[in-house]
Amino acid sequence: MTYFWDTSALIPLLIEQEPFTEAAQRLAERSGLRVVSFVTDLEGRSALERLRRSGVIGSAPALRRGRQRWQDLLSGFDEVSYDPTIPARAAALVEKYPLHTLDALQLASCKALVGVFRSADLVFVTADRQLGRAAASEVGAVEVLG
Repeated sequence: MTYFWDTSALIPLLIEQEPFTEAAQRLAERSGLRVVSFVTDLEGRSALERLRRSGVIGSAPALRRGRQRWQDLLSGFDEVSYDPTIPARAAALVEKYPLHTLDALQLASCKALVGVFRSADLVFVTADRQLGRAAASEVGAVEVLG
């Protein structure tokens, strides 16, 4: 099985007080190939900075640990590299579904895998229900945390 992880499903693996931490941890224990998009690293770094600004991450050492844990986490994933067709696919997705830009890029990155893996063996993992609904229509198998 191949699991494509949206950033919203990865952040609970870093921040234990996130509502979906337990569900994300259970899913991360499943065997199979784990894949992320080329936009995931930037999106995750942005999420860590938002958590710092909001006070969830309260100190500079905690932020450094979070950044290191983020890099360690991503090292266990394969990455869908940038491909010039992905932005066009994302543009088509925002016309079809109420998605934010990076969510559309995440889903378009996952859709790029459909030609590589059988869609029955591909699962889109997210904590975002709206993105999950779009992924269910576009990819098929979806795990929405929570």
